[in-house]
Amino acid sequence: MSNTAHARPPFRFRGRSFMAFVLAPELPLSHWMAELANQLRRSEGFFIGRPVVLDLTRVTLAKSDLEDLIADLQARGVQIIGVEGADPCCLGPGLPPLLRAGRPTGVLETIDSESRKRRGSDVGRAAVQFSAA
Repeated sequence: MSNTAHARPPFRFRGRSFMAFVLAPELPLSHWMAELANQLRRSEGFFIGRPVVLDLTRVTLAKSDLEDLIADLQARGVQIIGVEGADPCCLGPGLPPLLRAGRPTGVLETIDSESRKRRGSDVGRAAVQFSAA
């Protein structure tokens, strides 16, 4: 048999870009989580099947607090695909990867279920901003 008969094509990596929502928690986390819970009640199913990045540039969390936050978000149906602004020492097995060089695209208001019904718009046209007052 010749070498050409068993030659494999070169292994290729391909790049792909995806749009993701960004959640940027603020302190105190308990107030921010309560605001998130209120928003999720108004926009039921908003995050289902949607990738979310957790932006921690405005907060400093211990690893255990970060693990708890991610677990709480996942329990609410928010799938975190990556984390920005975290200390790399706080990430590791079982946690989303550290992301770098994300580009902001601006802030859009959320659209609750009732507004969607009235406007006939779909949820894909909204982005999310939650900030504690």
